[in-house]
Amino acid sequence: MYESLINDKTLHCEYLKHLFDLIEQIIKLHPMKFPFNKFSFNIDQQGLEYFEILEILGLASKKVKENLRIEIIENALAQRKFSYFVGFNTDDIKEIYNIGFEVAFDYLGVGNNSLGNILKIKDYVYRIKGSRVHFEETMRES
Repeated sequence: MYESLINDKTLHCEYLKHLFDLIEQIIKLHPMKFPFNKFSFNIDQQGLEYFEILEILGLASKKVKENLRIEIIENALAQRKFSYFVGFNTDDIKEIYNIGFEVAFDYLGVGNNSLGNILKIKDYVYRIKGSRVHFEETMRES
């Protein structure tokens, strides 16, 4: 189901709109817990290829932007819709940051989230997460 969601631009956008509505409702129900707690929303590299995703992120309320961290996961693109010279769409990552969201990266060193790629946009990244299992396996192979 997830693969069909991320590969369908319309479903991907509808899901994001629904997520923003839910976050708004949760914040209204529990205002004292925020901004101390944050939500994370994973967007894979394919999601960055949909221009509409950036439009929807731009429409998010200030409350959503303050309480939702966008995490870029390591999956490589299924289909590249735009031309760029690096391993992933750095312009969209900068745009997500400029819209007002914190940007994080899952699984440093896995898939598209190589150290080299992340260093290209380091000024826009709030947090980088690593996989202990991946690092242990890498150390065993060395």
